[in-house]
Amino acid sequence: MVLRTPASLRCSKGETDDRTGAGNATNAGQFLLNTDASDNDLGAVLSQIQGDREVVIAYASRMLSRSEKTYCTTKKELLAVVYGLKTFKQYLLERHFTVRTAYSALTWLRRTPEPLAQQASNRSRRPSLAR
Repeated sequence: MVLRTPASLRCSKGETDDRTGAGNATNAGQFLLNTDASDNDLGAVLSQIQGDREVVIAYASRMLSRSEKTYCTTKKELLAVVYGLKTFKQYLLERHFTVRTAYSALTWLRRTPEPLAQQASNRSRRPSLAR
């Protein structure tokens, strides 16, 4: 999975809104959700395959809260995916779409045999060495 930067997702002038640089969504064409996270921010780019081109539909970003900044990289990347899904849900509900991320967070999640809550539960049951 590779995240393409917004510069690499540029559309021809005829397909974009001149004020935002974003195109218009159509009923045909697969949607692509590109997400990324840094130490301070989350970002998401929604694009759509229209004909033989990838057209940017919308951009979204936000700063991380103080507590979110303490998350490990994997959790920040997963948070970016959740943020993108929530932000663009009106485009993505009841449609097939592809999520692309710059980090292997989704690969890790798919390889994890048990849910995170179960992992946390198991950790809390471990015996303590300090008594």
